Amino acid sequence: MIRKTLSYLSDHVGSDDMEEILEMTLMNQRPGAPVNVADPPKSAKTPSYLQKHDVNTRVSSLEVEIQGIDEQIKKLTALRGTLIAEKDDLTRERDRINHVQPSRGLDHAVQTKGKGKTATVDYTVSFDWSTQLQLTMKKVFNIGDFRLCQKGVCNANMDGRDIEVANR
Repeated sequence: MIRKTLSYLSDHVGSDDMEEILEMTLMNQRPGAPVNVADPPKSAKTPSYLQKHDVNTRVSSLEVEIQGIDEQIKKLTALRGTLIAEKDDLTRERDRINHVQPSRGLDHAVQTKGKGKTATVDYTVSFDWSTQLQLTMKKVFNIGDFRLCQKGVCNANMDGRDIEVANR
């Protein structure tokens, strides 16, 4: 340390030596206190008006970012509402299509669908799919008409019902 002290006696000091000079100066002012010149406190590095400016800039930046997110939330909420409305419309349409709709037949038949429902539906009448069912039966099995209960079983199957058939 003595050699370095002697080298600082001249008025000309290189910029590489500034850190050592600062350390030596601080040690002379507070003997025994540890000094970390490489990382002085933030307040010592930057004047308070610059710190205030930095904080205000960051706050403004965050406000702009939050405003952008709020706008995205509004757009997504509107889109969500539109999608829910479309889903509800399609669900009603699906339910309308799935309901039993005989093309001729019983006014007293309950028109519902689904497991656990105690509905009585007469599956021996004609339905929207009856013509296609007859054509398929003729083409695949080469038969012209159903046997006893086959029409009801086929119509219940086409209606999406769970069916169990016991054949004797």
